[in-house]
Amino acid sequence: MTSGDPDPFDDLLRGLLRYEAEDIHPAGDGLARIRSRVRERDWRRRWLRPAGVVAGAAAVGIGTAVALHYWSQSARHSDRLSVAEPATTSSNTEGQSLPAPSTVASPTASTTVTAVNTPAYFYGINNGQIARFSSGSGASVNYLTDDQSPGVASDPQRVGNDIYYLQAVSGCGNKLVNIPATSRDGDQTATTIVTPDDGYVIKHFGASGAITAIYETACDPQTVPQAQLVTFGLGASPHRVAFPAAPPLIDSEIAVTQTAGASVAFAVIRTGTQTYTARFDPATVDSTTPGDHLCGSLPGQAAAVAVSSSGHAYVAVQTGSSIEVLGCSATGSHAEFTATGNASPSTLSVTNDGSAFLLTDTAGHVWTSTRGVVDRLAVYNPVQTATW
Repeated sequence: MTSGDPDPFDDLLRGLLRYEAEDIHPAGDGLARIRSRVRERDWRRRWLRPAGVVAGAAAVGIGTAVALHYWSQSARHSDRLSVAEPATTSSNTEGQSLPAPSTVASPTASTTVTAVNTPAYFYGINNGQIARFSSGSGASVNYLTDDQSPGVASDPQRVGNDIYYLQAVSGCGNKLVNIPATSRDGDQTATTIVTPDDGYVIKHFGASGAITAIYETACDPQTVPQAQLVTFGLGASPHRVAFPAAPPLIDSEIAVTQTAGASVAFAVIRTGTQTYTARFDPATVDSTTPGDHLCGSLPGQAAAVAVSSSGHAYVAVQTGSSIEVLGCSATGSHAEFTATGNASPSTLSVTNDGSAFLLTDTAGHVWTSTRGVVDRLAVYNPVQTATW
């Protein structure tokens, strides 16, 4: 519509006002009562009642017109609403729960739109502490731990209702610990889950249920092997894969899930100047370069992985001018969303049903994406690693 075209809603508004005015019928003795009150009151108040009546009619007419205008605009744009597949319900709490979908009916059609519920909070490092952040604004809500000094706490991952993270110790070394995600008092005492072998430090890790996998690297460059993939929770002793030298090496956090009673792990493997996304069984893997490649040919360097509870894998790739998040399969990949920036992906999280993502980069930027709608959160301090 151009500025010179008549607006059909002008005619609609005039018609509604006329209709409302014509529908007003004064009582039979109304005129006599009005004349009596006019004689008793100051002349300046004689228009109070008629003005109120007219204003009421105008308000009703304008409100009706605005409602009809909004209804018409909604109907005009209803074809832009995306129809999403139903979301499954997760048992996690504190924002991780994904309730059954609600539906919204279009004013002019029977199309059903699924409501997507992203987790209310995410978790990261703020001022040296494990903190809870708002997924909507990026604001820090509260601390889960006491002051851990910068660099002491790192790499938080949510596992069920707990937050796992790496806690540095004196010298070359650290340990994998956890705290409840429901903590609000800021002074939770962490529980130790895994410690690395002597002379090694945990570089990456992943956990699901009873399974915990760590990738530990040697503090001394002369130590052999230079790195190990160690998986706990499989029996009396952990399962080990030695990396005599680097490369090859594991170059991302390890995403672990359990499907059909079996454990499945995903990680980015760097073979030199190239990377690929590997899928492997942490209980039986015996190679430093697992052969089950996912995603096919990637548009850049992979740096972060995530997996949904159903076993669908996702990878974040730096293309040179942006970060692309791709859904993976054995035959290729498909785009989920793109975040603008030339820093490398740092961490990637996905909701249990794969409908929403949380992405960070090495510059400390944080993005969320729900059904392809991408938001960069205004975090006060840089957040390089985060988890849902």
